[in-house]
Amino acid sequence: MNQTSLNASAKYARALFEQAKEEDKLTVIHDEVLEFQAVFADIPDLAHALTDIRLDFAQKELIFSELVEFASPLMQSFMKIVFANKRMDIMPFIYEDFIKRYNAHAGIIQGTITSAVALDAAQKEKIERSVAKKFGIDEIVLQEKIDETIVGGVIVEAQNKIIDGSVKTQMTKLRNLLK
Repeated sequence: MNQTSLNASAKYARALFEQAKEEDKLTVIHDEVLEFQAVFADIPDLAHALTDIRLDFAQKELIFSELVEFASPLMQSFMKIVFANKRMDIMPFIYEDFIKRYNAHAGIIQGTITSAVALDAAQKEKIERSVAKKFGIDEIVLQEKIDETIVGGVIVEAQNKIIDGSVKTQMTKLRNLLK
């Protein structure tokens, strides 16, 4: 994505965030953003289809109408503006930026958790609570990554900090001690 599109997505996200905040609908809009983000992730070509010059306006409008049919009035209005300005191709980036703004406003930190195998929901939740407590924050949302080379344990990265509890790192430290 080019810098112009990144700047545009940030401006749209800021506008949506500020309007939702002003109307006291941040939580509602955040939930809708998450739903739309999932739709755009499930249908990767959707954003481009809504701006593609090969489709006529009536076809795009039909797709768009079905997309926003059940959205709140604020979200519908916002998306109509983006659609009218032929910027639907940047919607995934708008959603991403909005979520960052929402999380910062709500005191939610984002990070990654790397493990050798997939974690179940209970394990992930326990780790998130533990890391949030360690960082002195209310909530942390961790995106999962799998890396079989760490053997076991987890590595958490958030707020420019790394908590490395991997077996691989522990084994390396032990080897260095034995040298």
